[in-house]
Amino acid sequence: MTARARLILEDARAAASELPRAAGEVGHLDEATIRRRLVATMALLRAVGHVLKEVDSKSSQALNRAINEKWQEPRPPIFTEFIDGYRAAILKRYEHPEIGFDKIMGTLYPRLYLEYEGVPHASVGYLIEEAIRFWEQYLNDVDRRASSYDR
Repeated sequence: MTARARLILEDARAAASELPRAAGEVGHLDEATIRRRLVATMALLRAVGHVLKEVDSKSSQALNRAINEKWQEPRPPIFTEFIDGYRAAILKRYEHPEIGFDKIMGTLYPRLYLEYEGVPHASVGYLIEEAIRFWEQYLNDVDRRASSYDR
């Protein structure tokens, strides 16, 4: 089973829950706090694949085979552009999406957008939810394949 990758995915989900979910969401987070939480979330989202390949693959031959086969399949833009692309931007070059704030009656309303599939104002909260769904489906598929090889 993809146990270690699933643990990281749960940690990514928890880290993401600490970010503003959408533009205009009321919050009391400053830019530095949002930036740190985004870095942690993106690192965890990308670590799912690394740990799947480097740790979980060693737990059984069937799982190793399923992981290697699945990894050869084309990955969708949520992986290539967001999970992998923004992880590289953030962790390798420390480039972040623009974080804007509106201040209304003393309360900060964070706006956190980035470009995704050519759309310049995709909500990071939405993309993180999509990334989590991607990994859930991906891990479920790997586990199904591995169990069929064990038969």
